[in-house]
Amino acid sequence: MDFSLAMEERMPREWVRPLWFLFTVGWFMALSLVVPSGVGFWLDRGVYDTAPLFTLIGLALGTVIALTGLYRMFKRFKAEANQENPAGKGGQQQK
Repeated sequence: MDFSLAMEERMPREWVRPLWFLFTVGWFMALSLVVPSGVGFWLDRGVYDTAPLFTLIGLALGTVIALTGLYRMFKRFKAEANQENPAGKGGQQQK
């Protein structure tokens, strides 16, 4: 059995985690903006007939939700990265 192949199968690739993080951030940002804006649009057009009022409120609320969530995600990602690599930049240990 090839030892390098066995090690590669057990250890996840380094690029998967940051890529998954970016994918998650993208979807979170999109849904955080679209859902409240869509609800506001629906309230404006279908329920109250108040043209841009609830759409703008939904967009503002979605922006606050998106930025708050983005800050929390980056903070957690950075803390996890520091736990995995406490040595410093680039995965190299300081001498």
